[in-house]
Amino acid sequence: MAVTDESPVRGSFWSDDVRVILRPGRTYAELAGHPGRGSFLLRPVSFALLIGLAIAISSSGRPTLRLVLGSAVAWSFVPALHAVSVALVTLTLARGRLRPGRSVDLYFMGLLPWSMWLLGIAALASSTPPAREAAVWSTMLFTAPAPFIWGRIVTFAFFRRALGLSRGRSLAAVALNLGIVWGAILAFFLLSGQLWPRIVGRG
Repeated sequence: MAVTDESPVRGSFWSDDVRVILRPGRTYAELAGHPGRGSFLLRPVSFALLIGLAIAISSSGRPTLRLVLGSAVAWSFVPALHAVSVALVTLTLARGRLRPGRSVDLYFMGLLPWSMWLLGIAALASSTPPAREAAVWSTMLFTAPAPFIWGRIVTFAFFRRALGLSRGRSLAAVALNLGIVWGAILAFFLLSGQLWPRIVGRG
């Protein structure tokens, strides 16, 4: 993911993206009062490219620009779903607190755990022979709860401290975010026939 130095706290050793995942509540409260710089599309586009890079590494081991860009475009619906869910919450539950674009930018800072996990799994997949593909899937399922739980903590802090929602509304916003993003991703895999054969051990 892209990293920019836009923190209102001068002299901080860590980038804002790292500060968000280490101390999400405090960092989001600080950044919410800062206008930010640059386009709000920078981090969503960077996340799409990271997905493309992870897919290219896992599938070929030697990613080419064409493969990275093609995969990024094919999976661009994932960052789009994240952005839509955040914009929806901002415009309905936190109207006037932050601009939708700034909300999207701050939210995507919290996806760093998933970014690190994706690259780690991609590196593992690229170094694992096809005969041991099941080991990669087992590792994915075993390790996925870590970025998932970490991500939910950061996301809750975003809704609570950056958007200023109550605890109850923050929990509802997290549930809405999960429903939009993960519901659509699960539906995609099921409908495309990529997930069900692996669940039942076929294909």
